[in-house]
Amino acid sequence: MAMQDRESSYGETDLNKSFFVKWTLGLAATVAVVVTLLNGRTVSPASAQETIPLRVTVDKDIYVVGVDPGIRFAGQIAACAGQDLKVGFYSRGPASKENSLLAVPPAAVTRADSTGAFDLEVLLPTSGIDPVTTWAGVSGACLDTPRFASETIHIGVSDSAANPGGATSLFIPSWVLADTGTSPGGTTLAERIGSLTVFADGVECTRASLTSATVVDKRGNARIRVGGANQPAACARSGAMLTVFRGDNGLQLVELRSVVPGVTQPLANMAPFPAGAGGQVLPPMTGQTKDSPGHRTLVAWRVGLLLVGSAGLVGVTWRLARRR
Repeated sequence: MAMQDRESSYGETDLNKSFFVKWTLGLAATVAVVVTLLNGRTVSPASAQETIPLRVTVDKDIYVVGVDPGIRFAGQIAACAGQDLKVGFYSRGPASKENSLLAVPPAAVTRADSTGAFDLEVLLPTSGIDPVTTWAGVSGACLDTPRFASETIHIGVSDSAANPGGATSLFIPSWVLADTGTSPGGTTLAERIGSLTVFADGVECTRASLTSATVVDKRGNARIRVGGANQPAACARSGAMLTVFRGDNGLQLVELRSVVPGVTQPLANMAPFPAGAGGQVLPPMTGQTKDSPGHRTLVAWRVGLLLVGSAGLVGVTWRLARRR
């Protein structure tokens, strides 16, 4: 009987130990996921990555026409082995043109090898293009519909005349500003938002009306200059983080940009962070907002340390329970 009790005790101890180990490992995985998500990154298993038909080597926040020669594309589609594929840039909007192949930058044609793999560089033009936010896609006779890469690609234009003194400009296309959506009376998005205020590293640079003739050009595109005369030095500091706020509700746009001297860059997404998740700037010169990468990293580490501390507390409790 004593032997049975001892075996039962060992079995219960092993079970508790196994549970604790699994719980700790699970908590560690949770910490990793929380830290990763709060830093704005995603984790994909290797098997998921292997099934992606198109990958783009996006190694810059923005590619500049006249400076960057092209962008690298690679992928593998078994059904397209030995066949021609057209790889190019596709429109993110307006709705009538969404996912349609852009004429500029021009697409490139390549032939997949016997396994369906392909690898090429799609060249950017040297001029004659407006700043654009796009994404990469591949099409061919072997595909019913184009396949798209998940990476968003921002293409800017080098224009020192429009951006003197180290300034940069934000280009908002006319189709964004003219969108009426479901607005009663056909009010445009530009009229609803009213203005945009741009900060560089937490310092206010400019407030621009989206209906002003000094901001909107003859084709209906808005160009907001950041930096230059009558603006703080931070507004023309290369690499300074730009945060943009809507005039109608004071909320921060989800899109972030940085100062790229002499370059006009696209800004087409006017969606704000939900109320309470953004739209506030910390004291000037801190360089962080509630949704800036630096602040997200700080929050992530605090959450991680809290979870690790909880794991340690559970471990101590378990040891004490064993001693009893």
